[in-house]
Amino acid sequence: MKKGLLLATIFTLLVSCNAQQGETAKISTVPASELAKLPMRWPSSRLPLKAYIGDTMLAEVTAEGEDGNGHNIIEQMENQWNLADPARTYFDVNTLYTNTNLNYTDLNDYLDGEIGIYKSTNWFSFIGAGVLAVTSYIGENRGSYILLNHADIIMNYRDYSFTNDSSNAFNYDLPSVMLHELGHMIGLKHAGSSVIPSVMQPTLGAADSKRAVTPYDISYITSNYNNISALTAAPLALTANGNSAPTYIHGYIELRADGECRHYQAGKLVETHLHGL
Repeated sequence: MKKGLLLATIFTLLVSCNAQQGETAKISTVPASELAKLPMRWPSSRLPLKAYIGDTMLAEVTAEGEDGNGHNIIEQMENQWNLADPARTYFDVNTLYTNTNLNYTDLNDYLDGEIGIYKSTNWFSFIGAGVLAVTSYIGENRGSYILLNHADIIMNYRDYSFTNDSSNAFNYDLPSVMLHELGHMIGLKHAGSSVIPSVMQPTLGAADSKRAVTPYDISYITSNYNNISALTAAPLALTANGNSAPTYIHGYIELRADGECRHYQAGKLVETHLHGL
């Protein structure tokens, strides 16, 4: 049994399609198009994140070697985000966190209270084969922003191969994909255009290598978290019946191989970006 049993119970309640009136937590009824505009961030009390790497995912990155500090590829990319913001540390890279890999075919099954990075060899039929990876998240609607309290990265090893060899133009660059997905994990969305120099561009080609954050990314992450007025002053969003109980959003963001990336919330497509736009 993994840690966070109480949190797992709460998440099971949140994603249930049969939530009853009077429950403490509610699924948000705010239109998805409005929710998609809200920034996402973790509370300072949850940082740095302890991201558990599934054991089979860990085997993939361990086989690719470590840097001089003994950090595997995932930890190296986590540290890219740490170095981007002098005011805070987003990921704990001082300890290697690992667990049994999860290989579910339903995103809801990953909502266990433990932040994870997993290798999928089954993948999700409702998402399809054209997606390299997804970042799934749960967040509380605070009215002017979404307060994250869970996230997972799931890599599609059923349909794609990944490499640490930047000269390999046939397989997708693992550090680049991971750096992008870790950006989503800490609340960043796609850059508004594929011409913006950013690791959060909405597209990634097999020959692309983007292993370091850019000035745009540094500005994006710091401004996203430096807006503390929203964190401290925004009221809780009201539920449909007028109570001030917390309301939650379950969403996921796709990194697609066809140049079109998609963002879903509550099962609805809320944002899409096309290559070159």
